[in-house]
Amino acid sequence: SDLFINFNNTFEPQPDVLQKIGYCYQQLNNYTNALEFYLKADFFDLNKHWIYKKIALCYGTLNQPLKALEYYL
Repeated sequence: SDLFINFNNTFEPQPDVLQKIGYCYQQLNNYTNALEFYLKADFFDLNKHWIYKKIALCYGTLNQPLKALEYYL
């Protein structure tokens, strides 16, 4: 994830890089940071279905089922 974070800090934020950073954090079971990057990636119109599922998963894991349900719907 450090490589993607350095890339993201060096260049203009790219939605696919933000998604990859979020996914790296998710794989490390760091759902708070994963959610942060997934929400940043959500500002772009790219692969909304995939990102919504990931955001919902993070909210569910962080014991916020109502927020998770919003994204699942």
